[in-house]
Amino acid sequence: MSIRALLFDLDDTLYDEKQFVESGFSKVAEFVEDKFKIEKKVYYKILIDIFNGGSRGNIFNSALEKVNIAYKENIIRAMVRIYREHNPKIKLAEDIKSLLIKLREIYSLGIVTDGYFKVQKKKVQALRLEEMFDSIIYTDEYGREYWKPNVLGYKLALKELKGLLPEEAVYIGDNPYKDFIGAKKVGITTVRVINQNREYSNIRLNKGYEADYEIRELHEIINVLKALK
Repeated sequence: MSIRALLFDLDDTLYDEKQFVESGFSKVAEFVEDKFKIEKKVYYKILIDIFNGGSRGNIFNSALEKVNIAYKENIIRAMVRIYREHNPKIKLAEDIKSLLIKLREIYSLGIVTDGYFKVQKKKVQALRLEEMFDSIIYTDEYGREYWKPNVLGYKLALKELKGLLPEEAVYIGDNPYKDFIGAKKVGITTVRVINQNREYSNIRLNKGYEADYEIRELHEIINVLKALK
């Protein structure tokens, strides 16, 4: 059976999520400068250094402590809200945009993305993806229990794409902890993008978690599609 649709993860698959992190940190640093008179670029650099050091939790707390600022939890909640709700300065790479335009001439295109709905919606809008995709499934709209690896997002995408069969679709993602388990349960062929310097690039799990195919960059999906013909 021929492939008729390509489904994509969003973060670190279609664009480098670090763009969003940097954009959010910049807005948080503006808040800190206004609230505590700590120069924006100083606090921003601290946030980036902590993030680049591998930390993914309590970054705002740790950064405030590094500049000797006493804080209450309401301050951290405000910073998290600013980070999540800001209008991100992110951009789709021109070569990825060209690739998607080329693929759409042949295939229906869809996105299945986790994360807080409002956050992911703003990312999609900033990247101008709505005009390029036939289906965009925000799993958070149905409840966090339906985030990947739950199968619902994949099934909804197939339904929106004219009721395609799982065998007619390929799912492309980057996170082996959750991206491929549900897709494989549904019967969708899976492809993992292992870009260098992305969060999961050095992670290897057992066969049940990994994709059917691996590529080093998104453009190589063309080779996988040729092999599937």
